[in-house]
Amino acid sequence: MSRDNPWFKFYPADWRADASLRSCSLAARGLWIEMISIMHDATPYGHLTVNGRPVTVAQLALLTGTLPDQLPDLLGELETAGVYSVNSKGVIYSRRMTRDAKKAGTARKNGKAGGNPTLCNSKENPASDNPEVKPPDNPGVKPQRPEARSQRDHKPPRLMIPSGGAHDPKIDAAVVPVSPVLADVQKRIGDVSYRSWFAKADVRQDGDGITLLLPSAFIREYVETHFRQHFPPATRFVFERGQA
Repeated sequence: MSRDNPWFKFYPADWRADASLRSCSLAARGLWIEMISIMHDATPYGHLTVNGRPVTVAQLALLTGTLPDQLPDLLGELETAGVYSVNSKGVIYSRRMTRDAKKAGTARKNGKAGGNPTLCNSKENPASDNPEVKPPDNPGVKPQRPEARSQRDHKPPRLMIPSGGAHDPKIDAAVVPVSPVLADVQKRIGDVSYRSWFAKADVRQDGDGITLLLPSAFIREYVETHFRQHFPPATRFVFERGQA
């Protein structure tokens, strides 16, 4: 998309006026604009991918100049505020950007077909010397909504990564492990890290081993990379949509 359109719409006044985005820290907002820039070059457009593959923790940290240990809190702020969504494969995406891409594709298709599809697909005018002319129901040009504001149109699935922003009793409350395995992990890594990465995790017994179910591909990749040593050797780390 960026090759055809090296720019995207951005309204500073609306960015600053958006209550959800303003509830996030300056660092989280900075991370989001960096993520938007990555998603503008991504395939599919508007998704947090590089070369068509989901961005890993290490890649996101490198591309945005963020320390890997800072990412969970910053992403948690954006997720809690409803800034981004997560698709069925666990990939973060921008709702506004994906809508814009769809609209652009439709516009290009209509242009190749020779114009407005509403006019092209309409029935032939009835034979009449004085056909009735009906004014449009909603005359005028509808204003475009910028990235920050239009992200609120749809409530995204929750990853429940704790926010680093304002005090939230639900987030500050202790997370009770759902299995002895996770209880042991909590003792090893502490309450803060456990709440960051395992608040919505679940464990499934698979024969001699276990499967750890995690709410996003991003979290799965981070947990497997940084916390594998705290689990039995035969543990499988799996993203499962129902955990979000």
